[in-house]
Amino acid sequence: MRQATVAFLLLVGIAFQANLAAAGGGRTQLTAQEVRQIFIGKPWRNNVGTFLFRRDGTYHYERQWSGKSWDGHYRMSKEGVLIGNTTRYTFYRNGDGSYTYYHSRNGKYYPAEPGG
Repeated sequence: MRQATVAFLLLVGIAFQANLAAAGGGRTQLTAQEVRQIFIGKPWRNNVGTFLFRRDGTYHYERQWSGKSWDGHYRMSKEGVLIGNTTRYTFYRNGDGSYTYYHSRNGKYYPAEPGG
């Protein structure tokens, strides 16, 4: 009985670890300094368009396939989250060194490729 309990707890622990890894994907949130260095003042791409968050607190986004574009204002939190009128952008470094951002309005993660 004791061995079955230990085995069960071990399996629960492994499943919990796997769930954490899948949810976080090995991501580490970037600091405000890292976001400034990598994503501010330089164009970067997601899977469908190009962003430019300017140092003056404005941004421009252009969608590739439709040619539509949006302009707006943002501010950066002390944690490095970019906060626009309707969306927060939280940037992460993935385990393989690539970048991802979380789009709060959509509730999804997207690739973030510096260099637009």
